[in-house]
Amino acid sequence: MEEKVTFQNSKGTKLVGVLHLPNEKANSAVIISHGFAANKDRNRLIKLAELLSKKGFVALRFDFGGCGGSEEREINLKGQLDDLKSAIDYMRKRGYSKLGLLGESLGGLISILACSGAKTLVLWAPLTKPTDIPIIQKELRDELSRKDVLNYKKDGREFKIPKEFLDELLAIDQQKVLSRVQSPVLVIHGTLDETIPLEHSKEAMQFLPEESVLKIIEGANHTFDGKLSEAISESISWFEKYLR
Repeated sequence: MEEKVTFQNSKGTKLVGVLHLPNEKANSAVIISHGFAANKDRNRLIKLAELLSKKGFVALRFDFGGCGGSEEREINLKGQLDDLKSAIDYMRKRGYSKLGLLGESLGGLISILACSGAKTLVLWAPLTKPTDIPIIQKELRDELSRKDVLNYKKDGREFKIPKEFLDELLAIDQQKVLSRVQSPVLVIHGTLDETIPLEHSKEAMQFLPEESVLKIIEGANHTFDGKLSEAISESISWFEKYLR
């Protein structure tokens, strides 16, 4: 069963999401964070949430502020971190005591930053290093370096990207960011990812808890086209191990 929900972050920004509820009552829930300039309604995230609920987990997919159906605002790390922390608070208030986080790409970084109290994390091709800021094309980075705010167009939508966002990304310290994680982490990354290099995730493993695992999917690109079933299967198996 699906339930449309709304909640606010600490600044009062209205956020929208969809809860996928299993047939039987559950107290284990997974919060899904989408990537840069994306939204909760990507087919891969819908499929993931549906299969999680079939396995007895509650799943929340939501739109960060300035994305999808959530209230308009500029996109930056600070704001998205506030959004995810507010989603975590919202789920706790609904009575879900066991929370796991799943984030793709930039959503993976936000999940790491917000992970305090989460029992486990699953990260799909996460952004953990600033090298070349691959999620924003070079010509747009050059334009953003000359402007205060960039109107970035993707998938027929315009996103407001402030220069502050580029500065935040450039300041990422992989060791400092990852060393805050205390829960076991599954990192899933494809060998053909041209957006975020697989090497970044290989390097990340030295800073994550001992139980953490890097699952490399041969032939998978950044969005796991043609390999999505494997990524979802690995994710669900991980949650069944660490979130029950």
